[in-house]
Amino acid sequence: MSSSFAVDLEILQDVIDRMSTFERVLEERLDDVDGRVRRLHQAWAGAAADEHVRAHQEWLAGAQQMRTAIATLRRIGATAHANYAAAIAANRRMWG
Repeated sequence: MSSSFAVDLEILQDVIDRMSTFERVLEERLDDVDGRVRRLHQAWAGAAADEHVRAHQEWLAGAQQMRTAIATLRRIGATAHANYAAAIAANRRMWG
C-alpha cells in the first residue's frame, strides 16, 4: 500500500526563515540576560550569589543545547527544501 504526500516549498521556506529569525532574536535575548547576570554579580557576593552563578551556568548549558537543536532543525529543513526543489526540477525536465 502506498501513501502520498506533498511538500509546499513556500511554507517550508517560511518555516526555515522563521527559525532563522528566532535564532537571531534568541541570541540577542540570551546575550542580554547573560550581561544582566554579569552586572548583577559585580555587586552581589556570598552563598546565594555563588548558587545563582551555578544555576546560571546550568541555564546557559541548556540554552546552548536549545540553540544547537534549533540550528540543526533549520539546517535539516533547508536541506529538505533543496532536495525537494531539485526533485521537482528533475521531474519537470523528465516529464515536461
